[in-house]
Amino acid sequence: MSWLWGSSDKGEDKGVASPKSGGSNKSGGSTEMRSLTVSETFPKMSPKEAFDIVFGKDLVIAYQESQGNKNVEVSDWKDVSTDEDKAAGTERLERTLKYTVPMNVPLPKMMADSMGMIDTIANSVETVTIKDGVYEVTATCELTGPPMANKVDVKPLFIVKQDPKEATTGLVECNISFSFNVWGLSSMVEATMESGVRKGFEDLLKMAKTWATDGKPTKK
Repeated sequence: MSWLWGSSDKGEDKGVASPKSGGSNKSGGSTEMRSLTVSETFPKMSPKEAFDIVFGKDLVIAYQESQGNKNVEVSDWKDVSTDEDKAAGTERLERTLKYTVPMNVPLPKMMADSMGMIDTIANSVETVTIKDGVYEVTATCELTGPPMANKVDVKPLFIVKQDPKEATTGLVECNISFSFNVWGLSSMVEATMESGVRKGFEDLLKMAKTWATDGKPTKK
């Protein structure tokens, strides 16, 4: 199973099913949508410090590589605040995340040569909105390459803020909406997809907490 960091509003143009709950896809199956929430606390850290850990370049690259992706590139944050944002005391930043998702099933060489590639390239745009010490991060992703029939289309919303239970603790919540294609045993597919998406984001937050507690690991 492959899941992408952020969904694309242009999914059908890229050979990917659009996230419509209960709808049908081009292959005769159905497209289902679900949601879940994961969270992690970062003791003795401000929301900014927690944000810098979770969305730091080195951690994002290490995490994507741990998920089997490769050629990971992360740009610097760019200020895209409008005059209206500034008047409202809001800061808006944007960056791009690009990586390659290797195909699980190799194509025959002749077919791969005719397509010009055998992997899927993901281009994700992350946007963070900062207001009153709260960070909200969203992501959209566009794909190029072979269609991924087993792809989970993911829409994450990260909220980084002060833990209401502990003033000296940063809290990272991630609300995730995701859609996936179903052929056949929908209950089995749903359970597999949900556990995979949950584990993916839990692994990200666990990695961030380990780095926050023990420091960034040194490369051997």
